[in-house]
Amino acid sequence: EDGDLFGDEDYGMLRGSFWKGGDCDDLSDAIYPGRRATTLPAEIDHNCNGIAGTAPNGQSYEELFCAETNPMGFAVLGDSVSAHFFVATEFLTPASYTSGTFQNLIDIALNEADWPQMSASTGFMNSTWVGESGVTTSSLYLNRRAANLCTHRDFQNVAVNGARMGAMADDIMFALKRNKTTDWPMTVSLALVGNDVCNGHADTIQHMTTPAEFKNETLRVLEYLDTILPPGSHVTFTGLIDGRVIWDYLNDQMWPLGYLNGDITFPDWWTFLNCLEMSPCEGWMTTNATLRNITTEVATSLNAVYVEIIDEYAGAFDFTMTYFANPFEAVIDRWVSGGNNATDLFCKLFGMHPSGPAQALIADYFNALIAESYPFLNPPENPNN
Repeated sequence: EDGDLFGDEDYGMLRGSFWKGGDCDDLSDAIYPGRRATTLPAEIDHNCNGIAGTAPNGQSYEELFCAETNPMGFAVLGDSVSAHFFVATEFLTPASYTSGTFQNLIDIALNEADWPQMSASTGFMNSTWVGESGVTTSSLYLNRRAANLCTHRDFQNVAVNGARMGAMADDIMFALKRNKTTDWPMTVSLALVGNDVCNGHADTIQHMTTPAEFKNETLRVLEYLDTILPPGSHVTFTGLIDGRVIWDYLNDQMWPLGYLNGDITFPDWWTFLNCLEMSPCEGWMTTNATLRNITTEVATSLNAVYVEIIDEYAGAFDFTMTYFANPFEAVIDRWVSGGNNATDLFCKLFGMHPSGPAQALIADYFNALIAESYPFLNPPENPNN
């Protein structure tokens, strides 16, 4: 039971501490990650960062180590990429099955094949699971935690497979928990990188979000965030991907079920899904170059909305706003320039999602970019670490 509504019930799913920092007292609405103000005694860890007790000088350790260090939490409002949707290639190649291939299948299924604990946004642990074993997790949350250990557990991954901006504004965003007056500031990444142009309809263009709709829905999200984010918070926008990169690197590759006999390519698989109107992205997962280009044009028009909002609404909200172009292509270019294979960075089920190594590289890319060009988004280092 989660009596304070911080954790497990998000979006009607079984979402625990893989998705949000562990709530150390589910029965108290005054104890949860990210809480700044408290009237509780110092012996109680009121924000679940592992710090409690009283120093010899009578000051609480929380106040001594954290009060003047400007802790800042991190959250993502996103889709399957932010949730790190991933299906291991080993699951799709029967010839490689071993007794351990499906040992974590229940955990994977309960999380809808999402691996947020290894995501670029809120990853915090390395995996020994099939398909991700050996990948060293890097994330925006871990980078902030390293700078200030007082932010331990202060992360929230509110990402849903298939999420579009309309669904985010209608429902999903309310799963983000923050209190404007009692909690530490937070950086929130709004990262819906494809579903507003991706769908499985044969008339796919007619089902894409228009710029006007996208702007209205984004503003609804920002207006809600303005009611819950404490002063000093930040909101960042991650742009939609140019999904033509999927075709560029996978059009001549075998889909995993074709490995054995060399008879099923990615275009074969995509065409089959499109025929059934079950494709996650008819606009980019297609042999039709014209349709791929149109889909990118629509995605580019939606990205322009973010820039427009930043210009038009500067100072309108109680947080800063920053736009980042989608980094996946830049990450691939760097990977390839180092002599590596670009296909290593794609999940092989659909080809749409970054693999575990790609998630870590995306986090490294963002952390370096922010440190160099947007240092105000990084919390200061805590000298008490």
